[in-house]
Amino acid sequence: MSLINLRSSRTTLRTLALPVRWNSTQAQPERPSGPARTEQRALQNIGDIIGQPFDKAPSTPRPVTGYSASLSDTSFLQAPTRPGYTADNLPPKVDPTLELFTHLIMKHGRKAEAQKVVADVLQQLQRTTRDDPVRLIHRAIDMVSPSIRMVSLRRAAKNIPVPSALDARQRSRQGIQWILKAAERGRAGGQPRNGRLAREFMSVLEGTSAALQRKDEVHRLATVNRSNLQTR
Repeated sequence: MSLINLRSSRTTLRTLALPVRWNSTQAQPERPSGPARTEQRALQNIGDIIGQPFDKAPSTPRPVTGYSASLSDTSFLQAPTRPGYTADNLPPKVDPTLELFTHLIMKHGRKAEAQKVVADVLQQLQRTTRDDPVRLIHRAIDMVSPSIRMVSLRRAAKNIPVPSALDARQRSRQGIQWILKAAERGRAGGQPRNGRLAREFMSVLEGTSAALQRKDEVHRLATVNRSNLQTR
């Protein structure tokens, strides 16, 4: 065979092989890469879990059974509100009575220690009564708080006791001070302060505290000296 015939045979074979190679390239599916490959693996894993082929994600979401709310229902977006409170009537961030109680037992500006004592008192009251300790403290302070106080006015070279009305904060302050003073009785026995305060609050609720006797005494003196109000 001559050189010319050999070259022509090679050219003919190459021409016949090109369509076959092109067709075989087109027949192979394109392999995904990057995020597409990760998505394909995730879909295959979902198919293995549900036991059905899951080649691609559905274009439209399937309806959820057992849930009747529509997309126009926005009630779940509203913030939950506690019973008795509205947007114009919200509870204070800090309870005023507990804050006043904390300030009265605080010494040398150590508020953290005073807050710890108040927390221990609340815990002991809750453990003893199985009731809301904040409500119990409010009730005890209201029971022992006086509505009036006695002031001394000097008239005609002599001191005259005159009753004077108190506002809400002054009443609570005086009541807490009487409770703190009555709780100092167990100090000599080495009892901790939080335990003495918790027992004193229980004594007030039971009606056996010395602070209640102090309140009755102030009201009695105010009744006796009520005629001195005109001297003001």
